[in-house]
Amino acid sequence: MSVYLIHGDKGGVGKSTLAATLTEYLIARGKHVALVDTDLRNADLATLYDNVPAVETLVADPRQHQGWLEVATALDRFKTNDVVISLPGNIGADVTAQGDYLSDALKELQRSLVVFWLLNRTPFSIALLQPALETFGPTAKAIVAVRNCYFGDPDRFERWNTSKTRTAFFAAGGIEIDLLELHAHGAQSSAWNNSRPISMRRISWVPAPISY
Repeated sequence: MSVYLIHGDKGGVGKSTLAATLTEYLIARGKHVALVDTDLRNADLATLYDNVPAVETLVADPRQHQGWLEVATALDRFKTNDVVISLPGNIGADVTAQGDYLSDALKELQRSLVVFWLLNRTPFSIALLQPALETFGPTAKAIVAVRNCYFGDPDRFERWNTSKTRTAFFAAGGIEIDLLELHAHGAQSSAWNNSRPISMRRISWVPAPISY
């Protein structure tokens, strides 16, 4: 069973939306999901999926080692579940500090890791990606850069599209996808209004030259 880590190290880049979209995708394919919400201030995901039969929810604090212990315990407990971990913003230093612990737990439990990195159009999204690559590159089965088109069409991500980081990312085997913008009527009836009409049809896949 796979572990999907939703990262981005910035608030408001769409991590919760992607985590919900991915969870819906897995449920639609008959998967049982363990959803780990690490936003203690506003655990929308845990609230949304609290009573969904196919989903087990956990709220953990990634700024404390105990939180990572709880995540590792969940990985062991829910052996037959795919696991979606949604990280909060401004968590990069803590993730770097605990990354080896998570990697060791994944190896011991023989769980594969896929990291999704949410991008907006600021230079910070690009700069903050490098530490994540260094932390998870040796462990991850795949690392996926996600252009969140809420912030504009893919061709408007000029900084990312023309960056040396993107070139190196592809050369290392990275994958790029686009998270398409919700239409207004979809947003009004979306997960954050206590319903779940989110679809992976909002995802556009752009394969990298090399795959993991």
